[in-house]
Amino acid sequence: MDLAVDGQTAPGRLHSQMKAWREDLLALDRRQKLLYFQHPKVGSLEFVQPAMGEIERWLERGRVHLQPAATEPGTPQPAKAAKSRTATVLDKDDTALQATCRRLHQRSEQEYADRGVWILYVGLGMLNWVDPADGKPASSPLKLVPVRLERTGSTFALHRTRDEAQVNSALELKMQRDFGIELPAFEDPDFTVEELTTQLRDAIAGEPDWSIDARSILMTFTFHKEAMYKDLADNEAQILASPLIQAMALGPDAGQEDNLAFDLADDASLDELLPPETLHSILDADSSQRKCIIAAREGRSFVMDGPPGTGKSQTIANIIAELMAVGKTVLLVSEKAAALDVVRDRLAAQNLSPFLLELHSHKATRKHVVQALSRELSQRPVGRHTLDPTDRSRLESAREELSGYAAAMNEVRLPLGRSLHSVLGRLVQLSVHEQIPTGEQARFATLDAELLGMIQRRAGELSRAWRPAAEGTDFTWRGLAGDQPDAGGVRDAAGAALDMADLSQNLSDQALNLDSRLPFLDVPLSRFGVEQRLAVLDLLARRPQTPDGWLGGDFDAVESRVRGWLDSVELRKQLEATIGTSFTAWTP
Repeated sequence: MDLAVDGQTAPGRLHSQMKAWREDLLALDRRQKLLYFQHPKVGSLEFVQPAMGEIERWLERGRVHLQPAATEPGTPQPAKAAKSRTATVLDKDDTALQATCRRLHQRSEQEYADRGVWILYVGLGMLNWVDPADGKPASSPLKLVPVRLERTGSTFALHRTRDEAQVNSALELKMQRDFGIELPAFEDPDFTVEELTTQLRDAIAGEPDWSIDARSILMTFTFHKEAMYKDLADNEAQILASPLIQAMALGPDAGQEDNLAFDLADDASLDELLPPETLHSILDADSSQRKCIIAAREGRSFVMDGPPGTGKSQTIANIIAELMAVGKTVLLVSEKAAALDVVRDRLAAQNLSPFLLELHSHKATRKHVVQALSRELSQRPVGRHTLDPTDRSRLESAREELSGYAAAMNEVRLPLGRSLHSVLGRLVQLSVHEQIPTGEQARFATLDAELLGMIQRRAGELSRAWRPAAEGTDFTWRGLAGDQPDAGGVRDAAGAALDMADLSQNLSDQALNLDSRLPFLDVPLSRFGVEQRLAVLDLLARRPQTPDGWLGGDFDAVESRVRGWLDSVELRKQLEATIGTSFTAWTP
């Protein structure tokens, strides 16, 4: 019984999702130039001469040169122009023609370089029809001939590419869906526009307001999504049967988790699971790339992701070679033609070109595909061994030796509980430290993981206590002990902090009081400033006693004291001179 979601069972939801995917590919509104053609201001040309059928034949024969129309539309051109296959363009002077050709050339060449497809076409024939949605007339080109613009001197010329001409696929879908009209289908890729218009006139005979004009235009068109739409419609049952498509459409409700989920091979057991000599890799591959190769060989669905230059195309080439070796066919699809070319070149460099069939750009024509198949079916590539048994055995021994070395280096060893690789790496990190513990080497012979862990913990504790030991008494928190103080300790600390705050406030008040009495003292209110203030007070305390008369105006007493001091100084000098003379006289 199918689980219904929003009134739909799983098969119904699957078909609805497929329809939504198809509709997203279509652009059949008035933005679609293949249905509602109008000449833009730049980027398109319309040919006056030659006629629609003649320009088609010219393109099959060779280059068609372009020139602006020198006469009114409908006026016959000179015979010289017809002989040289020179087409005249409507409503363009030489300057405008050159500008439009440059624009078309640049865009078409860039698109080909990016995606490997030509988007420049000559549209032959124009169906004039009435859109039932709004009742307005519309015009659509019928046959699209892929061409390329080339500069020849100061002018441009058209030449036919090797891609096949096609009926307008967007018009084909529009006519089938809205009007039930089937456009003619041609098995022969060389069908002419006259054959197409003849059959189409019969198909639209019931539409009185419709007509076909013999017009020829040049413009860029993209209609590859319409081909994808048709492919999804024609092969819907086969596509919906794919488990991957069901998982994309229904998510967890698809029940494909068990089919799509898988575990990658382990690095350690990769060689044992699938030895390298049993693979068919044509290029170097590391362990992560070999995992992808093995997963692809087992038929797994996965996404390989990585930035540019990490070996994705190299891995894809190895995967293709591996799948070819086990008898599988590979379809490589890419939005960018350059990605296909990179993988092709890698395979071709290993002489695998006979196994490649390119299905893009000019190599996707029926003629090219038939020639490639005929050539490869008539040949039988023969592989040869590049290694004799002796070389193969030697390489296997070397691989086993290297694998054994890697395993030994990463083996966890007792009693330390570490691998040799990790120990050597740690020793390299410690080589910058010159001071290392010295002592009996036998102490390290019994070092185990538990003892090493204890040493590391103690070393961490020592590193956290190194600052108090280095700073000594200058360490701010010296003497403070206890990781988790009790309630009593917290109360004592709070009381001490309050007492310290009171003492600090008292000291600040006294310092400010001293500053008011000594206005000449200009020092900051800091610990250093307090020390300076204490030094000033100490000097004031040790100053000499001054007689009161000196400060009261008794200058006679001052003069008498000064004179007495000067007399004592003079007497001291005479005494020193006398002592010195006597000392000299008594010297032998």
